[in-house]
Amino acid sequence: MSKKFYINLSIIIIIGVIAGFILYFSIPSEIILPRDSQLSFNTFPSCSLTEDCILTESKPLVERNGSILTINTGNTGDFSYSLKLFDKIPLKKINVSVIPKNYVIPGGETVGVKLYTEGLLVVYVSEVTSTDGAQYSPGKDAGLRENDRILKVDGKDIGTNEEFTDYINAKKSTVHLTIARNEEITETDASPVISGADGKYKLGIWVRDSTAGIGTLTFYNPQNNGFAALGHAICDSDTLSVLKLAEGSLMNCSVISVKKGEYGNPGELKGCITGGDIGKILTNDSFGIYGELNNTSIIDGKEPIEVSTRFQVKEGPAVILCDVDGGGTKEYAVEISKVSKSAAPDNKGMVITVTDDELLQKTGGIVQGMSGSPIIQNNMLVGAVTHVFVNDPHKGYGIFAENMLEKSNSTEAVERTASVLQFILFPP
Repeated sequence: MSKKFYINLSIIIIIGVIAGFILYFSIPSEIILPRDSQLSFNTFPSCSLTEDCILTESKPLVERNGSILTINTGNTGDFSYSLKLFDKIPLKKINVSVIPKNYVIPGGETVGVKLYTEGLLVVYVSEVTSTDGAQYSPGKDAGLRENDRILKVDGKDIGTNEEFTDYINAKKSTVHLTIARNEEITETDASPVISGADGKYKLGIWVRDSTAGIGTLTFYNPQNNGFAALGHAICDSDTLSVLKLAEGSLMNCSVISVKKGEYGNPGELKGCITGGDIGKILTNDSFGIYGELNNTSIIDGKEPIEVSTRFQVKEGPAVILCDVDGGGTKEYAVEISKVSKSAAPDNKGMVITVTDDELLQKTGGIVQGMSGSPIIQNNMLVGAVTHVFVNDPHKGYGIFAENMLEKSNSTEAVERTASVLQFILFPP
């Protein structure tokens, strides 16, 4: 055979290998879609998806139109396909899960958040200048550290800073502390000293018992009376640790002013509580805060919309819902510039860019307090705003709506309790 033949053969093999790599990584191994929907992929004319086994008569149907492969879903269930190059060379297995459609009422309203701790969070361990002029650190001597949670004092529950201070000053001697550290319970004794500054007994530790702030409601689920907000965890402002709440409340809130975001300096919404509790916060984790809404007037007149899976989110135009001036929830234009289809849950699953001139004029982009703003695309709830790009307030991250819905529907979100303190709406 001629040299030219081998050169051409080598080129064909190289093209095939490159095409195989592109196909392998361009189509996920696990795909989740609602029933009666479709998902298309740009491939090669010689690419195909073949069914491994027939599970039901109304299985997802695969169509090929030139280089475009389209999956059309029918009944719910799990289905398996083989992705092949040149209709013969197997590249990978693709599992398709077809789930029922889910509907929620999108939010966008600014809400107040009030949270209480289970125990007291140690945010700083310091020294105390005693009446003898010497400096002591009873807390440090007792082995206390930042992020410890004081659950009990001498076997008694202590709920507030004031109760803790009053007890220490009433006893005036060594106290036995029950401490939670990294989910483990430990015990220690601490002996307070008299402060030369005010004559009070102190352990040289700074603790917190509650916090309040504002954020944005993401959605309300009428099927279980559940709500989701923020899209990321509430963290302690000093230690930056994710806080576990004992109990918390969602409240009506009105935006009274806005500090515009600038490069290197994120802005923020400022608001005031305008009414009583409208919901009970049950959990706080990396995907946001979740609970039960006991007053649905905040979303009166709104209609449910479908919740998309991450595979239905496309790069391109979308809108966010938020209230940035106290005038009520409005739609503002954004561009979804990046979408991650990773199977691992993440509250940075997409990147959005604010393109709405009105919103840019009002806020400079994404600011603190907009965390949780629903992202709508093709009349579906696709996600929520979570973090701002500190060096570019026009841009921010978003979490997929399916992750928030799963958390809202989970037993863990309804039953688990934790303690929560001062928080940062946009952690770095």
